[in-house]
Amino acid sequence: MGGVVVYCVAQKILQSEDSDVENIQLVLASCNPPNNFKDRNYSELFDDDLIDHLILYNDIPEELIHDRSLIEYFLPVFRADFTVLESASNEQWTPLSVSTHVLWGEDDPIVPLNFRCTVV
Repeated sequence: MGGVVVYCVAQKILQSEDSDVENIQLVLASCNPPNNFKDRNYSELFDDDLIDHLILYNDIPEELIHDRSLIEYFLPVFRADFTVLESASNEQWTPLSVSTHVLWGEDDPIVPLNFRCTVV
């Protein structure tokens, strides 16, 4: 999600008359490319299936997983995030002419080290 937000903010800054391209640097970490969410439809999963999918990220505290009412409270937020990511997968992305740093984790269970993508 962060990578999509950073791209959109950088694009707005670059469209500004006051932008100084040479001083803008993007830092992307833990981010799948937007096309990774094309036709995934996570936002439309039934609650139980969405919870199971979220658990796969290994980033939800055990207390939250076992407290059904609490996790259900946050489901609309997760669903909205997936809606944004799925919508972003259908956008036309224009490469930005700015310095970009991509941080890639060796032990990321979601995006493996050998995953290749086109950085926009």
